[in-house]
Amino acid sequence: MAKGFKTGGRRAGQPNKLTAELREILGEIVKQQLLNLPELLSQMEAKDAAMILEKFTGYVMPKMESEEAAELAEQVIIQVHKDL
Repeated sequence: MAKGFKTGGRRAGQPNKLTAELREILGEIVKQQLLNLPELLSQMEAKDAAMILEKFTGYVMPKMESEEAAELAEQVIIQVHKDL
């Protein structure tokens, strides 16, 4: 084994072959299920369908920050003591 430098294997940034294949397979499965989603949701109870839609919403739209939280974040003061 060489000391201090890499002599073999994948180059930095090159994706793992197995990971790339798994992502492709899972991507196709998810794509097919998303096409079936309207039918699946119509067959569910309203409560369950709403929970699923709520989970998917986070991937489509970012959560909005409340105005109160933004105001509180502006008011936070951090003091650093040299004694510590």
